[in-house]
Amino acid sequence: MSDKPTRALIAVELEGLAEAARRIPGVEVITAYDPASALKHAPEADVLCIARAEPDLFRAAKNVRWVHAMMGGVERVLFPELIESAVPLTCVKQCFGIPGAQHALASMLAVSSRLIDYWWQRPRRTHDWRLPRELTGKTLGIIGFGNIGSMLAQLVKPFDMHVIAMARNPRPNPAPADQLLPPNRLPELLAQSDFVVLAIPLTHQTRGLIGAEQIKMMKPSAWFIDISGRPAIIDQNAIIDALGKGVIAGADLQFPTAPPADSPLWTMENLIMSQWSANSEEEGHRCNELFAENLRRYRSNQPLLGLVDKKAGY
Repeated sequence: MSDKPTRALIAVELEGLAEAARRIPGVEVITAYDPASALKHAPEADVLCIARAEPDLFRAAKNVRWVHAMMGGVERVLFPELIESAVPLTCVKQCFGIPGAQHALASMLAVSSRLIDYWWQRPRRTHDWRLPRELTGKTLGIIGFGNIGSMLAQLVKPFDMHVIAMARNPRPNPAPADQLLPPNRLPELLAQSDFVVLAIPLTHQTRGLIGAEQIKMMKPSAWFIDISGRPAIIDQNAIIDALGKGVIAGADLQFPTAPPADSPLWTMENLIMSQWSANSEEEGHRCNELFAENLRRYRSNQPLLGLVDKKAGY
């Protein structure tokens, strides 16, 4: 451990972040939440903490030895200079596993228990019985087997669901999935699954991954659940069109902003409109603590957590 203080420039304003970093001995925290102030302090920084692409800031930080992104998906911070440099990039991707998996499970339970049907009966002032279904024995397809996907596979174990997961890289055995498929076998996953959960990062390979063609491969009784928070991975209009035509039974999609008040989406009974559902109050605290832990590790020359493969994009 060096006696020289580590100067951490935090260029993203998040509640509790600077306070968590200041608890680490030997760390000098510099907060600069506007671009001009950040550029002014950049030459002093050993560590940059950011939340968006900052090529000017990175170029100005001549002494930077590590960049930390306060986000799970890092497509917004992977600018060419950072990718090509030897400077490591970390992010908080491991903090989203619990809320993301929990939301996907809640969606599946709401659908199978027919809570969605009862909810839509309220404005009609009806109270008709709906025969529930069980998750037990159903097949869950998980596209993307990182923190959220693997956590979801563990959560559904008590329901005795059959889990098929798609991952770019092999996983150690025993994995929490019954089957682990490479990306070229996506059609097989789609055709067999009663629920398809999208939990994959946005990269050049995954952009536009799910469209009309892929939705047609699914069972008419299947539900599609997007927990990625990355609209560019799916053709949302194609999925909504498929819902209207009964190609699949329903979908839970992420909407960053609300549709117009007169949009027909508000009356689609087989559509759940979610928003950034891989977040939670507890997740925010974990993100702050992860950065603080990494500062401690950096000071102690220990491996950093949440390392990003800059070439792969996640």
